[in-house]
Amino acid sequence: MDALPDTLEKCGVLPHGVRDEAANAPPYAEGGGMGLSPGSSRIPGRIVLRRGSGWSTNAIRIEVFMEQLMRNFTLNFFGKGIHKVSPEAFLKGKNGYLLDVRSKEESASIFIKLEFHSNIECQNIPINEVPDRIDEIPKEKSIAVFCPANVRSSIVYAYLLLKGYPDVRILEGGYSALTDALRPGSVLKAVQNK
Repeated sequence: MDALPDTLEKCGVLPHGVRDEAANAPPYAEGGGMGLSPGSSRIPGRIVLRRGSGWSTNAIRIEVFMEQLMRNFTLNFFGKGIHKVSPEAFLKGKNGYLLDVRSKEESASIFIKLEFHSNIECQNIPINEVPDRIDEIPKEKSIAVFCPANVRSSIVYAYLLLKGYPDVRILEGGYSALTDALRPGSVLKAVQNK
Protein backbone atom coordinates (compact mmCIF):
# COMPACT_ATOMS: atom_id res chain seq x y z
CA MET A 1 0.00 0.00 0.00
CA ASP A 2 2.86 2.41 0.66
CA ALA A 3 3.82 2.65 -3.02
CA LEU A 4 0.31 3.73 -4.03
CA PRO A 5 0.43 7.31 -2.69
CA ASP A 6 3.88 7.86 -4.23
CA THR A 7 2.66 6.59 -7.60
CA LEU A 8 -0.49 8.68 -7.53
CA GLU A 9 1.48 11.81 -6.63
CA LYS A 10 4.01 11.16 -9.44
CA CYS A 11 1.18 10.73 -11.95
CA GLY A 12 -0.36 13.98 -10.75
CA VAL A 13 -3.65 12.44 -9.64
CA LEU A 14 -3.17 12.67 -5.87
CA PRO A 15 -2.72 16.13 -4.40
CA HIS A 16 -0.10 16.54 -1.70
CA GLY A 17 -1.51 16.09 1.79
CA VAL A 18 -4.26 13.63 0.93
CA ARG A 19 -1.80 10.73 1.14
CA ASP A 20 -0.95 11.63 4.74
CA GLU A 21 -4.59 11.91 5.73
CA ALA A 22 -5.40 8.52 4.20
CA ALA A 23 -2.38 6.83 5.74
CA ASN A 24 -3.02 8.28 9.19
CA ALA A 25 -6.80 8.06 9.23
CA PRO A 26 -8.26 6.03 12.09
CA PRO A 27 -9.38 2.58 11.00
CA TYR A 28 -12.81 2.83 12.64
CA ALA A 29 -15.32 5.48 13.58
CA GLU A 30 -15.90 6.25 17.21
CA GLY A 31 -19.36 5.88 18.65
CA GLY A 32 -22.34 3.69 17.95
CA GLY A 33 -24.88 3.41 15.20
CA MET A 34 -23.97 1.82 11.92
CA GLY A 35 -20.49 3.33 12.07
CA LEU A 36 -21.00 5.12 8.79
CA SER A 37 -19.83 8.66 9.25
CA PRO A 38 -18.85 10.39 6.01
CA GLY A 39 -18.02 13.63 7.84
CA SER A 40 -15.73 12.06 10.43
CA SER A 41 -12.57 12.49 8.41
CA ARG A 42 -11.01 15.45 6.63
CA ILE A 43 -10.89 13.32 3.46
CA PRO A 44 -14.04 14.19 1.46
CA GLY A 45 -16.43 11.31 1.13
CA ARG A 46 -14.45 8.92 3.33
CA ILE A 47 -16.59 6.35 5.07
CA VAL A 48 -15.17 5.16 8.35
CA LEU A 49 -16.51 1.87 9.65
CA ARG A 50 -16.91 0.77 13.26
CA ARG A 51 -15.17 -2.22 14.83
CA GLY A 52 -16.54 -5.57 13.82
CA SER A 53 -17.79 -4.30 10.49
CA GLY A 54 -15.62 -6.72 8.51
CA TRP A 55 -13.84 -4.00 6.51
CA SER A 56 -10.12 -3.55 6.91
CA THR A 57 -8.22 -0.29 7.04
CA ASN A 58 -6.52 -1.21 3.76
CA ALA A 59 -9.88 -1.66 2.02
CA ILE A 60 -10.90 1.81 3.15
CA ARG A 61 -7.56 3.26 2.01
CA ILE A 62 -7.95 1.64 -1.40
CA GLU A 63 -11.40 3.15 -1.68
CA VAL A 64 -10.07 6.57 -0.71
CA PHE A 65 -7.24 6.39 -3.24
CA MET A 66 -9.55 5.12 -6.00
CA GLU A 67 -12.00 7.94 -5.31
CA GLN A 68 -9.18 10.49 -5.45
CA LEU A 69 -7.85 8.93 -8.63
CA MET A 70 -11.28 9.23 -10.23
CA ARG A 71 -11.75 12.83 -9.02
CA ASN A 72 -8.57 13.81 -10.81
CA PHE A 73 -9.54 12.24 -14.13
CA THR A 74 -10.59 15.66 -15.39
CA LEU A 75 -10.77 17.22 -18.82
CA ASN A 76 -7.26 18.56 -18.22
CA PHE A 77 -5.94 15.07 -17.39
CA PHE A 78 -7.53 13.43 -20.43
CA GLY A 79 -7.00 16.45 -22.68
CA LYS A 80 -3.25 16.30 -22.11
CA GLY A 81 -3.23 12.55 -22.76
CA ILE A 82 -1.34 11.76 -19.58
CA HIS A 83 -2.96 8.33 -19.45
CA LYS A 84 -2.07 7.13 -22.94
CA VAL A 85 0.81 6.56 -25.32
CA SER A 86 0.80 6.20 -29.09
CA PRO A 87 2.17 2.95 -30.53
CA GLU A 88 4.88 4.93 -32.40
CA ALA A 89 6.11 6.63 -29.23
CA PHE A 90 5.97 3.41 -27.22
CA LEU A 91 7.90 1.42 -29.84
CA LYS A 92 10.65 4.07 -29.85
CA GLY A 93 10.94 4.05 -26.05
CA LYS A 94 13.37 2.13 -23.91
CA ASN A 95 12.66 -0.69 -21.49
CA GLY A 96 9.04 -1.16 -22.57
CA TYR A 97 6.55 -3.82 -21.56
CA LEU A 98 3.45 -4.37 -23.69
CA LEU A 99 0.76 -5.89 -21.50
CA ASP A 100 -1.87 -7.46 -23.76
CA VAL A 101 -5.01 -7.91 -21.65
CA ARG A 102 -7.12 -9.59 -24.34
CA SER A 103 -8.46 -13.10 -23.77
CA LYS A 104 -6.25 -16.10 -24.57
CA GLU A 105 -8.44 -16.82 -27.56
CA GLU A 106 -8.06 -13.29 -28.95
CA SER A 107 -4.32 -13.41 -28.38
CA ALA A 108 -4.07 -16.79 -30.13
CA SER A 109 -5.98 -15.38 -33.11
CA ILE A 110 -3.81 -12.27 -33.51
CA PHE A 111 -0.59 -12.71 -31.54
CA ILE A 112 1.56 -9.67 -30.70
CA LYS A 113 5.22 -10.60 -30.48
CA LEU A 114 7.32 -7.57 -31.59
CA GLU A 115 10.32 -9.89 -32.03
CA PHE A 116 12.44 -7.25 -33.77
CA HIS A 117 11.79 -4.60 -31.13
CA SER A 118 14.37 -5.67 -28.56
CA ASN A 119 13.42 -2.68 -26.37
CA ILE A 120 9.91 -4.11 -25.83
CA GLU A 121 8.85 -7.21 -23.92
CA CYS A 122 5.35 -8.49 -24.76
CA GLN A 123 3.09 -10.62 -22.61
CA ASN A 124 -0.54 -11.66 -22.76
CA ILE A 125 -2.25 -11.72 -19.37
CA PRO A 126 -6.05 -11.72 -19.83
CA ILE A 127 -7.77 -9.07 -17.72
CA ASN A 128 -9.41 -11.69 -15.50
CA GLU A 129 -5.98 -13.16 -14.66
CA VAL A 130 -4.18 -9.88 -13.89
CA PRO A 131 -4.89 -9.89 -10.11
CA ASP A 132 -3.53 -13.44 -9.74
CA ARG A 133 -0.53 -12.82 -12.03
CA ILE A 134 0.38 -9.29 -10.90
CA ASP A 135 3.89 -10.44 -9.89
CA GLU A 136 4.66 -11.20 -13.55
CA ILE A 137 4.26 -7.53 -14.47
CA PRO A 138 7.55 -5.67 -13.93
CA LYS A 139 7.35 -2.38 -12.02
CA GLU A 140 10.67 -1.13 -13.40
CA LYS A 141 9.50 -1.00 -17.02
CA SER A 142 7.37 1.46 -19.00
CA ILE A 143 4.09 -0.41 -19.32
CA ALA A 144 1.63 0.03 -22.19
CA VAL A 145 -1.66 -1.80 -21.67
CA PHE A 146 -3.32 -3.06 -24.86
CA CYS A 147 -6.78 -4.20 -25.90
CA PRO A 148 -8.68 -3.45 -29.14
CA ALA A 149 -11.22 -0.91 -27.80
CA ASN A 150 -9.30 0.40 -24.74
CA VAL A 151 -12.04 -0.73 -22.34
CA ARG A 152 -10.14 -3.53 -20.65
CA SER A 153 -6.87 -1.63 -20.91
CA SER A 154 -8.47 1.33 -19.09
CA ILE A 155 -9.55 -0.93 -16.23
CA VAL A 156 -6.10 -2.52 -15.96
CA TYR A 157 -4.47 0.93 -16.20
CA ALA A 158 -6.39 2.11 -13.11
CA TYR A 159 -5.72 -1.19 -11.33
CA LEU A 160 -1.95 -0.97 -11.92
CA LEU A 161 -1.89 2.63 -10.67
CA LEU A 162 -3.73 1.42 -7.59
CA LYS A 163 -1.12 -1.30 -7.13
CA GLY A 164 1.74 1.22 -7.22
CA TYR A 165 3.05 0.87 -10.77
CA PRO A 166 4.88 4.14 -11.50
CA ASP A 167 4.96 4.16 -15.32
CA VAL A 168 1.82 2.77 -16.92
CA ARG A 169 -0.15 4.05 -19.92
CA ILE A 170 -2.92 2.87 -22.21
CA LEU A 171 -1.70 2.01 -25.71
CA GLU A 172 -4.06 4.08 -27.81
CA GLY A 173 -5.78 3.18 -31.04
CA GLY A 174 -6.31 -0.57 -30.81
CA TYR A 175 -5.35 -2.88 -33.67
CA SER A 176 -5.36 -0.25 -36.42
CA ALA A 177 -2.96 2.11 -34.63
CA LEU A 178 -0.63 -0.74 -33.71
CA THR A 179 -0.54 -2.14 -37.25
CA ASP A 180 -0.01 1.38 -38.66
CA ALA A 181 3.01 1.75 -36.38
CA LEU A 182 4.34 -1.57 -37.68
CA ARG A 183 4.41 -0.76 -41.37
CA PRO A 184 7.37 -2.07 -43.39
CA GLY A 185 9.52 1.06 -42.93
CA SER A 186 9.18 0.95 -39.13
CA VAL A 187 9.86 -2.77 -38.98
CA LEU A 188 12.91 -2.37 -41.24
CA LYS A 189 14.35 0.25 -38.85
CA ALA A 190 13.75 -2.10 -35.90
CA VAL A 191 15.45 -4.99 -37.76
CA GLN A 192 18.45 -2.82 -38.65
CA ASN A 193 18.78 -1.59 -35.06
CA LYS A 194 18.57 -5.06 -33.53
